[in-house]
Amino acid sequence: MFGYKPILCYYERNLDEKNRLNIPLSLEPEEDDEIYFVKEDNHLTVYSCDTLDRIFKVMELQMQNALGSDINLYHNLANEMSFLSLSILGKSTIKFSSGSCRITIPADIAKEFNLKGNLILRGLYDRLAIFNGEESYKEYENKVKYKKRS
Repeated sequence: MFGYKPILCYYERNLDEKNRLNIPLSLEPEEDDEIYFVKEDNHLTVYSCDTLDRIFKVMELQMQNALGSDINLYHNLANEMSFLSLSILGKSTIKFSSGSCRITIPADIAKEFNLKGNLILRGLYDRLAIFNGEESYKEYENKVKYKKRS
């Protein structure tokens, strides 16, 4: 999903009454690609199955390397891996219909994040973040800018 180039985009999209969200074809999605919804601070993040697998494999390799030399690093990585695993809320597949591409956000996830109406989609290199409107996106943007400065 999302091709093999960085996702550096910003889009406004509406979530319909069936929790379907049109995503840009420029992200190079493929029909029936599996995606995972992951809970972040104030937004929902969409990972392709390949990206999430790659993240877990890198973490496992780092844990193996740390096991013999730095037990604290090993435990920190194990905790990060557990946290990421617990943050996975569900999955879906990409569908094409009438020349557009869409994902369906499971109802329980849409409810938990109070997703409705105008949403902000923001590319974060290898994943797609979904924000519940401009205010939520600005909050995230300010947090990232502040974190970068400190």
